[in-house]
Amino acid sequence: MSIQGKNNSIMKKLLIILLLSFGLADFVLAIPANSFAYGESWICMPGYKKSGNKCQEIYVPANAFAYGESWVCMPGYKRSGNKCQEIYIPANAFAYGESWVCMSGYKRSGNKCQEIYVPANAMAYGESWICMIGYKKSGNKCNEMTYSEKQKQLEQIALQNAINKTKEITIDSSEFSLRDVERKCEIYRYSDNYGEVECSGSDLRVVERKCEAYFSSEDDKYGDIECSGSELRPIERYCSASMYSDRYGDIDC
Repeated sequence: MSIQGKNNSIMKKLLIILLLSFGLADFVLAIPANSFAYGESWICMPGYKKSGNKCQEIYVPANAFAYGESWVCMPGYKRSGNKCQEIYIPANAFAYGESWVCMSGYKRSGNKCQEIYVPANAMAYGESWICMIGYKKSGNKCNEMTYSEKQKQLEQIALQNAINKTKEITIDSSEFSLRDVERKCEIYRYSDNYGEVECSGSDLRVVERKCEAYFSSEDDKYGDIECSGSELRPIERYCSASMYSDRYGDIDC
């Protein structure tokens, strides 16, 4: 290649770098409709798939939402061919993926949720109960602590919260802490009662797959994090969702 040819090649590369730096990549990459720039190329938006040099809309049935180049049924529905079929959900339960889970204070009994006993000064926790702060378990009831016991309990709670945030969780060859979940994940609320967990970083893919947010009502700005698998129980216990807009929210642990 001649010196002039080399100079022209260098100038073209510099021009591309400048355009990318100033957000003018569309002019260089010829980004089609329903896509977005990704590095030196482009990716179709959810609900579309790449077809040559354009993005073609995919079929998304009722009660489903686009997920990459495919679709997923909303909680409370299961995939049946090319549609989403509603599943049975008993009273005092909520949809969880293609199945259902009893609300706190109830336990599964066949195809229904049976209420459990919760004494005074206690709160339901899954299929059991725990005493409120300032009380201690004594048989099937909660007795008030002494002043010194309460102070010691508060110190232990503060220490445990600090430990929990940095404690490593290992699952499916991935390692992360609650602090990672808090910093790198957020909630995308796709319906009145449910939101999916979106995270940055491959180590948190398992959290995206196995956890979701649940809101008790359309107006509720704070929700619980529900996960499948005992390994992710710390996320359920110590983390919650708080919406900062209609669709997006933070995870607080």
